[in-house]
Amino acid sequence: MEKIVPGKKSGSKIVRRSAARLFAVQAVYQMISNEEPSESVARDFLTRRAGERQKEDGLTSLDEDLFVMVVGGVGERRTDLEVIVSGARTDGKALKNETLLQSLLLCGAFELVANSETDVPVIISDYVNVAHAFFDRNEPKLVNAMLDSIAKNVRDA
Repeated sequence: MEKIVPGKKSGSKIVRRSAARLFAVQAVYQMISNEEPSESVARDFLTRRAGERQKEDGLTSLDEDLFVMVVGGVGERRTDLEVIVSGARTDGKALKNETLLQSLLLCGAFELVANSETDVPVIISDYVNVAHAFFDRNEPKLVNAMLDSIAKNVRDA
């Protein structure tokens, strides 16, 4: 996996957007876990966490605009997004105790709702890849199924 640095424009647009999604999931996880506002979490990630990686060689930057849009959007619309995500869960289980999975799905749901410029398969694929980075069991399949269900409900077919 390529290393990520904010501010520095390296890597393709696709790779920078994928990096933004990965960082957004981590930021939303922190936001939920520590009950922090999205603005301070986003600022922390852009200045400190991702910035620390700037000292290393061969770095890929993240798409800061997408990162800020996703983290801020989840922060502003979290309650509505939680309803959308819980409605897509077919096994009836709640995500309350699965904070990382919940963070990932909230980010994906936000993009499916608010980022109409990006095709659904691109969004779903990137978040499934993020799921593979964190989980090694059935979670990536669950993410795929739930985001596909959400897309069918929030996007024009």
